[in-house]
Amino acid sequence: MAAGKGTHHSAKFEVLADYLVENNMTIKQSKEDLLRAFQENVQFIIASSRSFDSGFESEAKRLSVAIRVLVHDTSRSTSLLTQLRKNDIPFYDTGYEYNPKNLVTQLCLLWLKAGGTASEYISLLYDVFKLDKAISMVRKVPFNT
Repeated sequence: MAAGKGTHHSAKFEVLADYLVENNMTIKQSKEDLLRAFQENVQFIIASSRSFDSGFESEAKRLSVAIRVLVHDTSRSTSLLTQLRKNDIPFYDTGYEYNPKNLVTQLCLLWLKAGGTASEYISLLYDVFKLDKAISMVRKVPFNT
């Protein structure tokens, strides 16, 4: 790819996207298109999870993008689950409850393992199912809460 060519196309896309948003215009997708996009994102999550679990920790960035496409709604974008009218389905939440009165940084989705010369983050999603006592904190909640 020639230098700058991808940037040129990205800039054109951003201009088009901004125009569509500013003029309340959307690109209509059929239910089949949305279902295909949903299936692709689930496949992305599965593939990225395997890669992450194999030791490629930077894969977490791609995981977060695929999850964001599925569940994150903003004033400028609508998640796939919302478009499919499925944003009320429950999911397993393995994180700790956020305490707004706590003035200390909270790691609600992971543990921090510190010791020796290095520290590491430990995903609760993976490790919680290994620990019988931690199973009690898993709960089902809807995406749209």
